Amino acid sequence: MKIIAFPFAGGNSQSYNKLFHKNEKFTALCYPGRGGRIREKLLLEVDELVEDMLLRVI
Repeated sequence: MKIIAFPFAGGNSQSYNKLFHKNEKFTALCYPGRGGRIREKLLLEVDELVEDMLLRVI
């Protein structure tokens, strides 16, 4: 089993680090334009965001 966490409103992937640090079965995703991906272009279309998230999980 693998746990995939999406950032909550106003949060980012770093919000989960204290709870699940160094857990290989846990992945916290970060949206483009937020957190460690701040320099990336924001994605405005849902299908683009879904594709981006899938590429990071697979």
